[in-house]
Amino acid sequence: MRHAPHELDLEVDPQGWTDYAQFSDRLRAQLGVSDCDIRRVIAENAKKRFTLEDGRIRAAHGHSIDVDLPLEAVTPPRILYH
Repeated sequence: MRHAPHELDLEVDPQGWTDYAQFSDRLRAQLGVSDCDIRRVIAENAKKRFTLEDGRIRAAHGHSIDVDLPLEAVTPPRILYH
């Protein structure tokens, strides 16, 4: 999702969304994981990398593909730790 959706033959829209059912079907066919496994990864990922909403899924951050996430620009604090 974040780096190579084409490897699963998935099309993503400009905001990075793709159809969840298609995504799930492709992962099950290629990796043998269940829908329950996929949903658990989405729910339990500590970094909250994925968003599942209205039958669609997208990576929330960390893309190496071009996406237009609707994020509001903010001024960073004077001291910023990473």
